[in-house]
Amino acid sequence: MKKRLQTAAYLLLSLAAVVCSLRVTPALVSFQEFLREGESSAPDVAYGDQMAVTAFLEAGVVNINTASVEELCQLPGIGPVLAQRIVEGRLLDGPYESLWELERLEGIGEQTVRELLDYACT
Repeated sequence: MKKRLQTAAYLLLSLAAVVCSLRVTPALVSFQEFLREGESSAPDVAYGDQMAVTAFLEAGVVNINTASVEELCQLPGIGPVLAQRIVEGRLLDGPYESLWELERLEGIGEQTVRELLDYACT
């Protein structure tokens, strides 16, 4: 039984990684097109992913207590592994009362939480 749960968790995490990469790819393509159009320098964004984050979050902030792994992947500094840890953390310990509770998860520190303050809520 435990082996089946581990396999299911692995498959779910793999699927989340694929979905996250598909969602970020259009922003990276746009960034590459920007550079091909004769611009000699990159815009003031971190790796070009700020464009994807801005487009995704135009409607408002992401609630980390209700967001899916795919939605969490759109937040700055959150990839599929951290998104899965956030979801698992709220399932095991209940909803987060503040973003700062994310620091208890492996791989999330003060800097990551600070980056999320404008984009996420509880």
